[in-house]
Amino acid sequence: MPARIEELPAGYRAVTPTMDDVARATEFFNLVEISEWGVPDFVESEIEEEWSDLDLEKSVVLVEDESGNYVASMTLEFSNGVTWEAFGYVHPEHQKRGLGTWVVRWSEAMARACEGETRDGYRLAMFNYISTVNGAAQELLTAEGYELQKVFRRMSIELQERPAPPDWPESYELRPFVPDRDQHAYFDAIQTAFAEHWSASPRTFESWSKSWMSENFDPHLLVQVVHANQVVGACCGKPIGDTGWIGYVAIVPEHRRRGLAKRMLQESFGRFWDKGIKRIDLGVDSENRQSAVDLYIGMGMHESHSYESHRKILREGLDWRDEN
Repeated sequence: MPARIEELPAGYRAVTPTMDDVARATEFFNLVEISEWGVPDFVESEIEEEWSDLDLEKSVVLVEDESGNYVASMTLEFSNGVTWEAFGYVHPEHQKRGLGTWVVRWSEAMARACEGETRDGYRLAMFNYISTVNGAAQELLTAEGYELQKVFRRMSIELQERPAPPDWPESYELRPFVPDRDQHAYFDAIQTAFAEHWSASPRTFESWSKSWMSENFDPHLLVQVVHANQVVGACCGKPIGDTGWIGYVAIVPEHRRRGLAKRMLQESFGRFWDKGIKRIDLGVDSENRQSAVDLYIGMGMHESHSYESHRKILREGLDWRDEN
């Protein structure tokens, strides 16, 4: 049964953005981030890149008040026919007025409208991400039938000096990333490392390369470790504004517990330093089975933000991982 979208409360209206709205939207997103964590978290180039890959009419809604100010939003991302990820915001001065409920139900209605694009027979899930300090959002999602799945930590470090180049175990070596030569093997190593990842959403080479090899792509920030001529470790870095972002620290399972992850981070930090980037962030599942949180703390990182993922099943079916 499709989710029902109620009318917005009086004085508010929903709008579909265009690329001309990137600056205003970024300002709004940061306003909410500052209200929760004390610091902004977005740059315009990041939102511009994200929106350029989306059908904005189906994927992004903004809510304005009578003065035309943005007071709520929802961004919906669809992944390979099985999973949606939803990222909503409500202005702190406009909470508890029904706007959060409206954007959540909008996301579900849009997902159900795209059911014809899904993979037949597979379970469809909506993952809604919120800040851990937003109690009102937690209550809202529970009331809407969502269950807490995971807590993620944003880890951060401000480098004070360049890390020393790491020493690599015997038979392991760094290999410069050359796109035409290495991109598929590099991606395959990430896939293997994250084959049991909790999110139940298969990645494709096309989606990965679009994210990591598009604007601002710097092959030097993609660290890869090779053993017996096979890529067994991958650490993906890219600049976002003045900050470095590490998206994956991936070790193929049979090569874990050899200190490769720590060495890859050390190498990645040094490469960011050489480009004048001293603050570096990454995200981690707080229950990571490879004790990644302890690793990052040991590297001098600290928790700057934390977020929760809440899941709602929209259609029962097979888990995509049953294919493997």
